[in-house]
Amino acid sequence: MKVEEVLDKGFSAHANVKSRLKRIIKGEEEATPESVKADNLCIIGEWIYGPGKEYEGLSEFQNLKEIHKNFHLAAHDALCLHRDGNEQAAMDYVETGPFEERSKEIKTAIFELKSKVK
Repeated sequence: MKVEEVLDKGFSAHANVKSRLKRIIKGEEEATPESVKADNLCIIGEWIYGPGKEYEGLSEFQNLKEIHKNFHLAAHDALCLHRDGNEQAAMDYVETGPFEERSKEIKTAIFELKSKVK
């Protein structure tokens, strides 16, 4: 798969995480904090730690790698709040807190790397 395709699919997949987290917090879906923590199991993570390594010399790649890790940690933290019974805090964390910030950052980082590798 070409790098642009991976980044496009990754952009879409990561854009959908917020709605999935909200469904989990509402009890409509299940997931553990640990299931979202690993940053190497999604399409972007598999690419970063696999074929994407050829772009390691680009600052945009390094930026995406760090932001991507923080995105997964923020999803984990939101689900920890939920697991601990703090539903409103978890929802706030996702909608307007750190997860929302990481979500914006990852979209920007994917776009910046994509424009660099064209």
